[in-house]
Amino acid sequence: MKRTILIGVVIFFHTVLISQISDKLWLGGFNEFPGQPGFAQFQIYFGTNGPIVEAQPLAFNFESTVAVAADKFGNLLFYSNGCEVANRNHQLMPNGDKLPVSSISDLVCPWKGYMAPQGAMVLPWPADSTRYCLLHMNADYEPRRKLQLGPLFYSVIDMTLDGGLGDVVEKRTPLVTGDLTGFTAIRHGN
Repeated sequence: MKRTILIGVVIFFHTVLISQISDKLWLGGFNEFPGQPGFAQFQIYFGTNGPIVEAQPLAFNFESTVAVAADKFGNLLFYSNGCEVANRNHQLMPNGDKLPVSSISDLVCPWKGYMAPQGAMVLPWPADSTRYCLLHMNADYEPRRKLQLGPLFYSVIDMTLDGGLGDVVEKRTPLVTGDLTGFTAIRHGN
């Protein structure tokens, strides 16, 4: 019985570690106005010796929305600020512009980054290691609550295109309509 439990625990932690390996790289920034004191963009790489923080000039600024895709070794594939999608060379991906469609996006996307709190997430496409699903939430101004979230869209990124740098092949497909308070995803065990 103890051996069965031990094997189960080892398999569980091995599965958890494998599923978390793409979280080795985080991107971000602060004081979102370039040229202002304190402006910076950075990457945090979580290696075997702890986190390494490095200045990293990125393709665009971030507000409340950040989504990053990395391979199993922690190498950057692409990222989004909820407004646009950039490839690993920090260039706008083909069809990677104008993700949201709202009055807020018209105000913030050209220079700041999207304002939907935790408004984007990258998920690997099931059974296809070359495709990714970018979930992204719309936000709009609403006088009573100030920020109305929803609907939730998905866009598809194909990493075999543009010389391996990726291309947004499907954009803004509605997934959940109506008002939202947020979203998250959890990988099912089986």
